[in-house]
Amino acid sequence: MIYELYIIDAKGGIPFVDKTYREIHLGTSNTLISGLLHIVYSAFDSEMEIGKLKSLTTQDYKLIYLKNQDYLFVTLADIKLEESKIQTMLNQVATSFLDQYGGMLAKWSGNLTEFYPFFPKMDEIVIETIAGLFFEGYPSNIVGLVDYIGQNYSLEYQELIGKSLARKILASRFSDVVKKRNLKKELSKFTVIKGLADESIVLSVCPFCRKKESPIPLCNFVSGFINGMLQSDEWVEKTCVSCGDEYCSFGRAS
Repeated sequence: MIYELYIIDAKGGIPFVDKTYREIHLGTSNTLISGLLHIVYSAFDSEMEIGKLKSLTTQDYKLIYLKNQDYLFVTLADIKLEESKIQTMLNQVATSFLDQYGGMLAKWSGNLTEFYPFFPKMDEIVIETIAGLFFEGYPSNIVGLVDYIGQNYSLEYQELIGKSLARKILASRFSDVVKKRNLKKELSKFTVIKGLADESIVLSVCPFCRKKESPIPLCNFVSGFINGMLQSDEWVEKTCVSCGDEYCSFGRAS
């Protein structure tokens, strides 16, 4: 799956964007990543075609990249990920980035914060792609999927992935019809529901916080999933087993 994304000036090796979607961040300064990128830079002019996907692999990761103008658009991914599945994603990121910044890159001041406004658009493209990859095997892969998401993505992005995945389920299986019974049906595939009412949802078993202790709630994926299925942004986690509560519960933000 997709872990990190870099946008780099291939001529100077300057990373304009170095973003992780995990708690772990290797980044372009990591010895492994910088070594792989050095190989990519050396082939930039002679062997790389604009828009054509290429990759390098290590024991644990795959570096997938493409060239657009004088820039590299790179993702660090799971070694099992097929390159063709993220061709569209990298091209969308490249097009959006160059549309927004192409005219100023040659005169760039060196201030990386100038690229921060691009992050929400980039995140939208990446999260939509991740959710699409997970949706390919849904629901037969849901148990493994939940475990994988919990182990590999930060809480912020777990929520966004949950929301995007739920929207795909809602559109594909329920023709975008929002009903609590549809939410109950899908939630029951990876949680145990104790109660579901108009203003509250209570889980007696949630795989994201089970056997964990935390000062903050850990079920962000579930919050996102609920909001995606209900086409809402209002539902938040109110109590969490990881925080010492008896159940995980969700309600509208006050």
